[in-house]
Amino acid sequence: KGSQESSQESSQEILLAKVSEGARKIYEMISKDGSLRIKDMAAEIGVSTRMVMKYLKELEPLGVRHVGSTKKGRWVIGA
Repeated sequence: KGSQESSQESSQEILLAKVSEGARKIYEMISKDGSLRIKDMAAEIGVSTRMVMKYLKELEPLGVRHVGSTKKGRWVIGA
């Protein structure tokens, strides 16, 4: 199990290296606080909400997705 987890982590690091700098910032923010709203992420990094949505789409191969309702849901990373 340990080697499988480390290979999964390294493949995520490789994928993360291929995304834009903005997408990496969003990934870091979500990993710290999954309850952030898109408008809060946008304000934090100084881009539009539309750009944040583009970054989130870019992060889908890394397993980033929103679960739950629009107001009470949260962002998660992974399976």
